[in-house]
Amino acid sequence: MACETCMNEERIKKLEDDSTRNTDTHRKFYEQLEQCRTNDAVTGERYQTILTTMAEMKSDIAEMKGKPAKRWDAVILSLISGAVGILVGLISIGILGR
Repeated sequence: MACETCMNEERIKKLEDDSTRNTDTHRKFYEQLEQCRTNDAVTGERYQTILTTMAEMKSDIAEMKGKPAKRWDAVILSLISGAVGILVGLISIGILGR
């Protein structure tokens, strides 16, 4: 009976060591998993910031594209207004009225 007890003690000691090693391994695994979750949340936040910035940039670019057309519209409107003003002025002084 004494030898059987000794043999079981050795097996129990190996199981205890194995259990301790597994506990440490599991702790490290869950720490890494939690770190991955944290990194994923940070990455998601940065991604959202990038998307928001891109949307703002797209809006700004569209606005900038429209400015030359607005300028040309203003130039043409000024030319037409000037021509109409000259015609009205000429008519009012009677040059074209003859």
